[in-house]
Amino acid sequence: YTSVWSYHNPSRGILTIRVNNADLSAGGRLTLALHDMLGTKVEDLTGHVLPSRTQRRLEFTYSTSHLPTGIYFLVLETAAGKELNKVFVVR
Repeated sequence: YTSVWSYHNPSRGILTIRVNNADLSAGGRLTLALHDMLGTKVEDLTGHVLPSRTQRRLEFTYSTSHLPTGIYFLVLETAAGKELNKVFVVR
């Protein structure tokens, strides 16, 4: 199953990000970040995830209004591995 996904994709200003908790509740290393097409980290979103490790599912919104049009990747890294979710931002 998918551990991280997003919707309204393409995003025109607000992106809702959902993280399923199977990997989060196991503890260990965890990071969530938004990267551009070149692999450069645009934003570290780990702070949105860490306080909710005991919840079954975490959902939060992220404003994409400051990002230029393009393709981005949400990257969730846990002890179990890395997962990518493609995000399109349009103006």
